[in-house]
Amino acid sequence: MEPEQNISLIEEGQDMQGYENSKPSCKFNQDHGDEENPFFRVTKREDGFLQEQEIIDACQSINTSPKKRKIDKDGFVTPATPDIPKSSCHYGQVKLMRGDGDINKEDEEYSLGEVAEQANGVLSEAGCIGVSAPSQNDQSVHPVENLIKDMSEETKNIYHQFSKVFRECEEYETACPERLDKLLTEAKALEENLNQQKQVLCNRLKGLSRTLQLL
Repeated sequence: MEPEQNISLIEEGQDMQGYENSKPSCKFNQDHGDEENPFFRVTKREDGFLQEQEIIDACQSINTSPKKRKIDKDGFVTPATPDIPKSSCHYGQVKLMRGDGDINKEDEEYSLGEVAEQANGVLSEAGCIGVSAPSQNDQSVHPVENLIKDMSEETKNIYHQFSKVFRECEEYETACPERLDKLLTEAKALEENLNQQKQVLCNRLKGLSRTLQLL
């Protein structure tokens, strides 16, 4: 009945009592450059405590494990899963303690799989949209080209229609200075003619006044 009680204590996560003779194992760890593993505990069996050889085997398995344990900045040993030798009576008990954790991991893996499938579906839809988008753009390019051609033709027609008016305006602008000069010369000639007629009229009036004085 005692081994069953030990298993129940491990499943409940209670701390197991230490063993004073395990000090050589800690010394072994220190000599081999590995720090003391806080997850390695010693429990009672029917014949007493664990033997020192089992402790040494566990320490050697920790030292030779491909998963090297390091202490992070918070002081925790990572990875935290201890490597228990198969010769120990505690081999396989960690699986019982972590049964719920494995189920949670399976749920997480399942949820991650669903997320991955959804992401792949979204990416595939985006890929289909990305492939079909150029075809729509190609179809929309043709109306734009036709619109540009129509606008260019309309602008050409408008230019031809108003080109005559533009030419007449240019001719009028070039002819305006010449016409202005001509009008100025004509005005000067008219002024001179009027001055001459005025002078003639004044002379006649003077002649009439003289004749009247003689009478």
